[in-house]
Amino acid sequence: MKYNGKTIIKRTDGRYFARYTDENGKRVSVYGRTQQECVNKLKLHLKLLKKRKLDKLQGNEKPSQYLLYDWLDYWNETFKKPINKTDNVSRYIRLHIKGKIANKPLSDVTTFDIQECINLIAGCGKMRKEVQDVFNGAFRVAFVNGLIKDNPTLRLTKPRYDTTKGIALTEEEQNNFIEKIKDHPDRDVFLLFIMTGARRTELLNITSGDIDFEKGVLHLRGTKSKNADRKVILCDTALKILRNNVKENPTEKLFKYTADHYTKVFKKLCPNHTLHDLRHTFGTRSNENDVDMKVVQKLMGHSSYKITADTYTSVFSPTITRETKKVNDYFDSNFGFIFDTKIDTDFDTTNQKN
Repeated sequence: MKYNGKTIIKRTDGRYFARYTDENGKRVSVYGRTQQECVNKLKLHLKLLKKRKLDKLQGNEKPSQYLLYDWLDYWNETFKKPINKTDNVSRYIRLHIKGKIANKPLSDVTTFDIQECINLIAGCGKMRKEVQDVFNGAFRVAFVNGLIKDNPTLRLTKPRYDTTKGIALTEEEQNNFIEKIKDHPDRDVFLLFIMTGARRTELLNITSGDIDFEKGVLHLRGTKSKNADRKVILCDTALKILRNNVKENPTEKLFKYTADHYTKVFKKLCPNHTLHDLRHTFGTRSNENDVDMKVVQKLMGHSSYKITADTYTSVFSPTITRETKKVNDYFDSNFGFIFDTKIDTDFDTTNQKN
């Protein structure tokens, strides 16, 4: 396939790519997980290339030639997507930036413009932070590369929000939930969340090529930390579920709906929990069944042992209760005699010094 004279080529890893020459004679490669994604990226690159060439011919390379929306798309395609396997940034730009802030020339965008845009995001401090991070990243790259003389994001107010720890389903809640979804069309996805401990995007992005049925291993291509890209050994039930959903095309995703779909469905089925709590349920069941905490860290893709230990070690967990009993038995056997001996408290205190 060709677009604008540029050939779209499929790589051996299943991705597509195309090349073009920029205004400085440098060859630039554009990649996409699908042919259409590659074409869309190439369109954007060529559009901005044409604008830069026109500016150069007119002797006008001022940053004001770059409109905000075009720059955000270019920055996302060039600086974010190549290193991020998820596409959250595109969603943030589409839902919370475009249409909420004027599409001004990049150098005309002010701190007030950006702050007002962020303030429009109602009731979710975390989402405000995510959108502010998009602005921060895009304008930092623009500033470093000389597209703007001043970075307006440096004077933004940092969003504040309280983080809440997830709560695992108790075994009773877990069993009731499994009974409830026994014939539900999304049953397989929810069961895999519990049995793999995967994050939402990690599980929903898996393809047939990520599964090694012979070894019983699933490759979760997480991006949240250096340990997030990992391989987990599956139970037979999980392997059976994956076999029932496997696709002929090794690059095709197993599950067709978005994370938002499963989040909303789960909330209706289990109102007292969030979908992410199924991940916590995996970690908690692992701890309760004496899985080494270091192994739990690897399975869940946590960046550090401390995160795993702080999240899944409870003073009331069965494991902690059982292990603490060992040292408590020791103290009882060695110090308990004190209370088996009568202590004489009827002694004369009249001659005691103050």
